[in-house]
Amino acid sequence: MKSVDRDLVELSDLAPEAIRKLLHRADQMRTQQVPLWRDSVRHVGLIFAEPSTRTSLSFVAAIDRLGAYPLQLDAEK
Repeated sequence: MKSVDRDLVELSDLAPEAIRKLLHRADQMRTQQVPLWRDSVRHVGLIFAEPSTRTSLSFVAAIDRLGAYPLQLDAEK
């Protein structure tokens, strides 16, 4: 699957074939443990409406495993 620079807000934004490709790629990443973005710098923004240490740490860990850098933003600001 080619990388596309666009936002995914809802699953209904994707065609069924795109969902199948996405799930296939996710399975490859899970089994091969290869970072998604090796040669480029990527940042992923996180905004949590309510404080949740466990959830935010889980997301930060997942983003790190993908090879990106998490940016935590305060929803109150």
